[in-house]
Amino acid sequence: MERYRQKVMNLAFSILRNEALAEDLSQTVFVKAWQALPRFDGRAALSTWLYTITRNTCLTAVEKERRLVPLEDFVEVADDDGDPMLFGRESAGPETSGQAAAEYDVTKLLDQLPEPYRRVVVLFYLEDRSCEEVGELLSMPTGTVKALLHRGRKKLAALAGESETEQ
Repeated sequence: MERYRQKVMNLAFSILRNEALAEDLSQTVFVKAWQALPRFDGRAALSTWLYTITRNTCLTAVEKERRLVPLEDFVEVADDDGDPMLFGRESAGPETSGQAAAEYDVTKLLDQLPEPYRRVVVLFYLEDRSCEEVGELLSMPTGTVKALLHRGRKKLAALAGESETEQ
C-alpha cells in the first residue's frame, strides 16, 4: 500500500479534482484491491490493476455526483430584466507568488483542460507512464492516447496563452 498510495491518490485527484474525496476513494480502492486479491491473475502488472480499480471507482463516483446537484452549489443572480437566474458558484483560489504561483498556474490550466485530455496528460506527464500503459489503464488504443496527448498539449498551450494575456 505504501508503494502505490501516492500514485493512486494522484490519479484519483486528477479525475475527481477534490482532495478530500480523492483521499476517501483511495482508501476504498485499497480495500477493493485487498478484497479482490484472490482474483488477481497476474496478467497485468499490479500497478496497472490498481490504476484500473482507481479509475473505475473514481468514474463511478463522478457519475453519481453528476446525478446529484445540491442547490447550495449555486448562487442566485438577477439577469438584465431583474429576473433571478442560477449560476454555478465560482471558487476563488488563494493568491500565491514565486515558485508556488507557477505550480498553481499549472494546476489551474489542468483544471480547465477537458476531462479526457486531462486524464491522459496527467498519466503521461505527471505519472510518467508510456502511451501503451496509459492506453491500458484507460482502456483505449495507443493511437487514441497519442491523439489525446497531442490535442491536450495544444489545448494547454492555448490556455497558457489566454492566461498570459489576462495578466
